[in-house]
Amino acid sequence: MADLPVTQASNLVAGGFQHGFFGCGPAPGLPMVARGGASPVRVAESRGRIVRYLGIVPEALHRAQQVHGLGILEVSEGDDRRRWGETEGDALIAREPGVAVGVLTADCAPLLAADSSSGWVAAAHLGRRGALAGLAGAVVGRLLEKGASLEHLRFAVGPHIQAESYEVGEALYQELPTVAQHRDQAGRACCNLRAIIAADLAGHGVRPEQIEWSPADTLSDMGFFSYRRQGDQAGRQLSAIVAGGARG
Repeated sequence: MADLPVTQASNLVAGGFQHGFFGCGPAPGLPMVARGGASPVRVAESRGRIVRYLGIVPEALHRAQQVHGLGILEVSEGDDRRRWGETEGDALIAREPGVAVGVLTADCAPLLAADSSSGWVAAAHLGRRGALAGLAGAVVGRLLEKGASLEHLRFAVGPHIQAESYEVGEALYQELPTVAQHRDQAGRACCNLRAIIAADLAGHGVRPEQIEWSPADTLSDMGFFSYRRQGDQAGRQLSAIVAGGARG
């Protein structure tokens, strides 16, 4: 599957966690929702390519109905993926080997997390609202409650809209916390989504070296869907991780 548009984070690979940040590819060739001319058949084909890459059965890949909130769902082996697909939530966690959790994005930031000592993994969908509300930190807290080790947790943030592309206008800019405010070279008022997430994780004890960031900008890179660029015709790209990496 050399032509599969996917990237991985070295820190998650080192922990033995199968995962991927999947782009849309040319045409686009990997749609995950039936929008922008993509048929349900093509969406099913895309899902099949992804689960084969992850080495799991289709029923093992779970995602939720994303609402830009703080809901965190715990997925177990044998759960009906259709049930979770109809349940509101912007983050999912799992521990049982072979269970995969994922999120869909089209400018928002996909966060994957894993603890090599316990096998817990998480996937979170972080738009501006969810990031400002503290979803990344809430995921850390939930994983620690479940027995994950802060020392062994590793995080990877996939392709998302970068600060230089995320213009928000003066009114919203003034409402943002200082850490999120960014002025580009032309002086435009922008939002720094990465800075919001980084500050939230740091506030929960996560060190910078525990986080790997994708430099890809979904707005300017045509290899990704972008709601800002495509509007309601934008598809969605999937980011997913499989539980049960190295332990001990």
